[in-house]
Amino acid sequence: MKHHAHAPLACCLAMVIGVPLGPDTAAQTSPDSTGRIVLALRDGEDTNLYIGDPLSGVRPLTHDGISDLPVWSPDGREIAFVSSMRTDDAAGLSGMYTTATLMVLNPANGDMRALTSFDRMITPTIGNPAWSPDGKRIAFSYGGIGQEPNLYLVNADGTNLHALTNSEEYADRTPSWSPDGQCIAFQRKRDERGQVSQVYIIPAAGGKPTRLAQGADPAWAPDGRSVTLVVRNGSALHGDSVAQIVTVDIETGDVRRLGKPLYDVRSIRWSPNGRHLGLTGIRKEPEESRAFSFVYHYRPYLLSADGTDLRLLLDRQVDTDTLCWSPDASQVCLGTQVGHDDHTTLRIVDSGRMGEQAILGAESDGTVACDWGAPPTVSIARFAGTWAGQVAINDRVFPIEVRIQERDGRLIIVQADGPQVPCDLTGPMERADTVLRRSVRLPDLEQATSRPPFYVSWSLTFDASDTLVLEERISADRPRFDGPAFPVYELRPVTSLATHGGPE
Repeated sequence: MKHHAHAPLACCLAMVIGVPLGPDTAAQTSPDSTGRIVLALRDGEDTNLYIGDPLSGVRPLTHDGISDLPVWSPDGREIAFVSSMRTDDAAGLSGMYTTATLMVLNPANGDMRALTSFDRMITPTIGNPAWSPDGKRIAFSYGGIGQEPNLYLVNADGTNLHALTNSEEYADRTPSWSPDGQCIAFQRKRDERGQVSQVYIIPAAGGKPTRLAQGADPAWAPDGRSVTLVVRNGSALHGDSVAQIVTVDIETGDVRRLGKPLYDVRSIRWSPNGRHLGLTGIRKEPEESRAFSFVYHYRPYLLSADGTDLRLLLDRQVDTDTLCWSPDASQVCLGTQVGHDDHTTLRIVDSGRMGEQAILGAESDGTVACDWGAPPTVSIARFAGTWAGQVAINDRVFPIEVRIQERDGRLIIVQADGPQVPCDLTGPMERADTVLRRSVRLPDLEQATSRPPFYVSWSLTFDASDTLVLEERISADRPRFDGPAFPVYELRPVTSLATHGGPE
């Protein structure tokens, strides 16, 4: 039987004491209500993934080095990320080539799977992984030495890897899914000096890309009616330029400016409720911009959806690539910097008022990537079906089969067969995110009436994309879903309900 692995809690990074600044901080930052944050943090030359929240700090998820660009799946259960490793030997040139792989990690049990296996000899680069809204596919950019990056799609289980664009002339990057999952907006540009980026839209099922507008860094609005992008006109030192945030209506093509131009804009992120844009930017050109040596100081801002209100979120210099929203849009995670040593501290800020709220409890020696995932959930449709498994007890193997149906938005056990099933457990189940529960009082079996009643309680939990873990507990006087479980089955899907003729 499988033993569930958990990532060790030791953290090699410098830890900072998290101090909530308001009396209601704990309620606002509970991971059960607002999800969890995944981070790519650098310690010297190594970058690894960490998971955390303001109450419990962070813990490591990977330990092998150079894991970047983490993105939560829509159900908050898995993390897609890019793992870049130096090859052991590439034509006798050990260490001079790297290999990049798109990976998916389940932080609940440590299970990890590779979704891509590109030729390691051509030093591939993978960027901008983006989950489809239904969590079934991931879009990303891929390119090798001498190759412009193109957009690719792959199923979340690693099947059906294929190119979505196939251009030798342009570089295609930064895919952004439409909320209905039908289309993908992306940035297309010739990698030549002076070339202007364009934003295109392509059907997720494949087809010819359609130009939307001049601009870069597309972000599909939560209502699905428009795409927000950055238009940069002119050029300045170090390739920076004056930036204007615009939104483009998908049906009409109308372009509308949001707010006034900024000197530069990075990390545009729509709030989940669609009311604000979070961004890191510079409001005006620095006075020393004509000098040969100067530093730009980026600050975090919130811009209202209609573009009428731009306000400073935190008066600190921030990492330009680190900004993510909590799923309820009440908070923002930022990477703040002090001085010029690229040292970054992760902080949580209340989006409703200016000012720092809490230190997340982690520091990084450089650029940070982060994403704030929703509380883990599993759709009802995932539970429905026939599940079978077995467990070994004292050298004997006991099978079990459980059939679950959906009726009027509720999940029902319609069948539970096996020598270890103690009684009739058919009936409706309670659901809490990834867990189903059912408790039944055992028959008295001629017991004296003075003895307390006994209950059998089942907990069914998704442990992986195709595994349902069934834990059984017997308790006196009242149902219990905690404590030791006996037995524990790992159930796999057998067939769909369609083969049984539908609901009974």
